[in-house]
Amino acid sequence: STIETMEININCDLGEKSKHHSNKYDPDLLEIVNSANVACGYHAGDVSTMHDVVQISKKNGVSIGAHPSFNDPKNFGRERIYLTSYEVKKLIYDQYDILQKISIQHGQNVTHIKPHGALNNMACEDIELATTLAEFTISSKSGSYLLEWCSDFSPKSQFILISIVLIVEV
Repeated sequence: STIETMEININCDLGEKSKHHSNKYDPDLLEIVNSANVACGYHAGDVSTMHDVVQISKKNGVSIGAHPSFNDPKNFGRERIYLTSYEVKKLIYDQYDILQKISIQHGQNVTHIKPHGALNNMACEDIELATTLAEFTISSKSGSYLLEWCSDFSPKSQFILISIVLIVEV
């Protein structure tokens, strides 16, 4: 008989230092996770924090992901902001680029993108926004697009999004 193995990726949002959150336990969490979604400065985090998380992630073999959000530090990225597709792509690119440049300085690359807060929640309700985010991920060649599973998607929308994610994963 053949034994199949399954890999579980323990993923965590990190580097979210702000008036709302401390990053005190980030080093401890980076010892037990496989991948980190790193705040890119728009809802939380800053350049120094990103350097710290990337450096510790490298030491621990943790994959580094961008955790982009709306530019909403006052509300920790939880305020809904309605943008055009172009504006969303620019918003994501700017944050991805900040983290990618920092990652390269440490000999690493951003391996995935996971939207934060209202941006993620809105993508759960709006297949066009979810598609825009997935298309950006494909164009960035970052590897994976992580979207928290949303029960609001219709079965057709779930199929479309899963198809996009599978294309990104290949």
